Amino acid sequence: MNKILRISLVALLTLVSAFSFADTTVTFKAGTDKFGTAAAKNVSGTKDGVSFRVTGSTGNTDANFSGKDYRIYKNATFTVSVAAGYVIKKIEMTSTAASGQYSLANVTDLAGFSYTEKNGTWEGSAQSVAFTAKEQFRLATFTVTFGAGTGTSKKSAGLSFSETRISMDKGSVSTFKAPTFTKATTAAVTFTTTGHGVATVSEDGVISLTGAVGKDTIKASSPENDDYYAGSASVTVDIYSFDIYKKATAIKDGGKYIMGFPIANTDSVFYAYPISASNTHGYLMGTKVEAKDGKIKVRSDYDDTFTFKADEQGDEGDYNIVQPDGRMLYLKGTYASFNVDKAPTSGHVWTVTFDETTGEATIQNKTNSKYIIGTIYEGKYEFKVDAKLSTKPVLYVLDDVSTKIDGVQTRKAVANDAIYNLAGQRVSKAYKGVVIKNGKKYIVR
Repeated sequence: MNKILRISLVALLTLVSAFSFADTTVTFKAGTDKFGTAAAKNVSGTKDGVSFRVTGSTGNTDANFSGKDYRIYKNATFTVSVAAGYVIKKIEMTSTAASGQYSLANVTDLAGFSYTEKNGTWEGSAQSVAFTAKEQFRLATFTVTFGAGTGTSKKSAGLSFSETRISMDKGSVSTFKAPTFTKATTAAVTFTTTGHGVATVSEDGVISLTGAVGKDTIKASSPENDDYYAGSASVTVDIYSFDIYKKATAIKDGGKYIMGFPIANTDSVFYAYPISASNTHGYLMGTKVEAKDGKIKVRSDYDDTFTFKADEQGDEGDYNIVQPDGRMLYLKGTYASFNVDKAPTSGHVWTVTFDETTGEATIQNKTNSKYIIGTIYEGKYEFKVDAKLSTKPVLYVLDDVSTKIDGVQTRKAVANDAIYNLAGQRVSKAYKGVVIKNGKKYIVR
């Protein structure tokens, strides 16, 4: 009997011990587990023995953990920790984005951390783990697995550039100030570039510009040692030039145009971007640029033009409006937004009437009679369609005169033999009267 009691007691103690040292898993779910306010500094929270804190963003807000997703803003540090006597063994994250903006690609490199599309995992043994945002990233959930232990006393390498992206036009490179590089690690730091000839970096991490146009990424790396984890940090340098666009004086079949409209009481013009490749519909959003003498400057590495192609089955003045990716703008239903497709079956023919003096175009859809108009919605400029004609688009064409103004270089247009009348319609060589050829007017008798 005593033997049986002794065996039972040992079994019970073993069971209690197993439960005492079993790992604990805690999940934080955005939209359900909310912390702080929408625009806050030093955001923190605790759940079932796991704590987090977000600090250090260079902006006015470190994080937003009060909405439908968890947002960690640029340069902020997101630290997850457990109490003394315990260690974190795994942190699993689910992002709201698989790639690009807001994805886990915006988490600075960290030993033990890896990700594939929306799913990221850190594995190790530490009382606290710190993730730094080189750009904003967003989480739907994060799950922490922890248990008893002493963890590691190693610290983050703390490699950081004061800026993660430098973007400037070639005419302003003389004002460039190198970002500051800092580190906490005692290990040697090495610096590399992508080698595109735009920027160089010294052994001490001082970045210099060569004056070339393009992009280079500078990366700092340090190995793990007895006191610090391995670490890395990077900064992208983007130097660009401009092309000059002037108001069009005619519409040509196959002509490429920037579509914009003047902003009232300013010297600025809003111009539209094509709908992104990832979308099949939307308004034409864009940006605001300065206008001078009827001309605007657009980055030379951007193609934001729309090609106006005469519709093969249409009447004179009927066009298809084609994005650089080959998709046409078309309408369907009663929506105020545009649809895009390479081969729409209807709603893709637009009747265009052009004012040679102002550069304004009246663009009306032949299927539902709606007009393309410029508008402001909640402080944002955009193009949409409406049954009522209001702000007309102004068309801008690449300036065909090579020039240099404030570091701006324009591309010289390629000549062709196409001939147009003053209405912008293509005509044959037998046409008599005033014609336009290669941007110049001639009288043919």
